[in-house]
Amino acid sequence: MMSHAAPDAWTQTLRRLLAEAFALHQKGAAGVPLGRVYGIADGFMLALIELGITNSKELSLLVAEERTRCLGPGSRELSERESREDKDTLAA
Repeated sequence: MMSHAAPDAWTQTLRRLLAEAFALHQKGAAGVPLGRVYGIADGFMLALIELGITNSKELSLLVAEERTRCLGPGSRELSERESREDKDTLAA
């Protein structure tokens, strides 16, 4: 569905908006500043869908890629040491 003119332009814009939101979130921002950047990114994505430029599945993949690029993977396997520490913490 991404066959519209200059998909790179909207992709770059969305990636920039998401990177800004993730960076603020990572820094511990809350309230208005964080809500504003997430709201702008959300509104941009909604406009892309409503204009038929892309769909929610493609956007979900893009958001996941950008999140991983900015913040790392959403989950990871624990080392044996980390696993033992977690068990000890839970047992306490």
